[in-house]
Amino acid sequence: MNSRQLIAFYCLIGLALCSCKSEDRPLTPIVRKIKFDPGKTKPMDLSQISDSISFKILVDDKGYEIGDYEEVFLVDSLIIIPQKAKGKILMFDLDGNPKRKLELLTPGPGQILNMSDVYLNRDKRVLEVLDKQITKIFAYDLTGKFIEEVPIKDFKKTGFQFASASDLYVFERISTKRTNDRLGIFDSHLKHIQSSLKIPDPILKMNYVRQHALEVYRDSVFYLPLLENKIYHVDETGAHVAYEFDLPDAYKISDDFLKNEKFDALGIFLEEMQRSKLIVNTDHLYLTDDLIYFYYKTEKEWKNLLYSKRSQKVIGYTHLKVDAPSELTLTAAVVGTDGTHFAYLVHPSNNAKLPENIKRKLGPNGNPVLLYFKFKKF
Repeated sequence: MNSRQLIAFYCLIGLALCSCKSEDRPLTPIVRKIKFDPGKTKPMDLSQISDSISFKILVDDKGYEIGDYEEVFLVDSLIIIPQKAKGKILMFDLDGNPKRKLELLTPGPGQILNMSDVYLNRDKRVLEVLDKQITKIFAYDLTGKFIEEVPIKDFKKTGFQFASASDLYVFERISTKRTNDRLGIFDSHLKHIQSSLKIPDPILKMNYVRQHALEVYRDSVFYLPLLENKIYHVDETGAHVAYEFDLPDAYKISDDFLKNEKFDALGIFLEEMQRSKLIVNTDHLYLTDDLIYFYYKTEKEWKNLLYSKRSQKVIGYTHLKVDAPSELTLTAAVVGTDGTHFAYLVHPSNNAKLPENIKRKLGPNGNPVLLYFKFKKF
């Protein structure tokens, strides 16, 4: 064996050894830092951070009355609004015209008894409805056609909010009567795989409801928990930190707080937290190719945060101002995204500040209006 052959032989041995070691020691996932200071947030002019701004008037004809809502699904040129209390799902086109409605309490195939939660599986183009009363998930396509109903095995390990990827269901639990873990992880057949993430002691005895703490991006589930200052990636092996908040000390959830504080009711918890700067509530998590958005509360005030995946910069604001032509103020959270555009609900109290061409199209009792826009890259 000549010198070149000998060198090649030892290189192959070295590569084989490295390969064996890498199999024994799984790669540690990269945790990205989201650095921001809640104390520096302020009102923001929407035109400075977005473009392609438009207003969508939702025509609430008979049978399409909308009322209050907290979440919108945007997909395939559709605006989809779940009405959990009524057991309905309303669909509009991007011009706001009624397209179709699913009245799921009506007898027939796909009938439910209780709409506990609704999730849009974007990859499958399927709406999934959780019915906790009969312990099943029902699936419908975007034309409203009923596809299937799947019984949930180990139903006691589910929760009140869920998200689904192609091979995974993840439930957030808000009751500790059966388990002290935040998440229930199930396979595609709704069989329980494992539970994950212990509920912190301060909120162990509390019940609470959030709107959109679970998000699916590129067929992966992400989770924004209370009192953790983290965003998790969730798979069949459990919950893994994907992003961590880098905050000034006054806003951080300390280990001492998690060990020593306990609250019996949500009202008591919120009253106590208003005396501190701690981030006490988080919700409305949305991920796109470019951005992460979420909504959080500190110092008695709700605030918004945008994080650029590309630059790792952040934009924080308390509310958005829109020149439309008089100043329109948006104080609530983003209610939906299609991966490119985001949507805000314009509260009816602000209808008088809408552009004249929009106001002329409103009915005598007003109409629900969505502000539809795209954030600029930063």
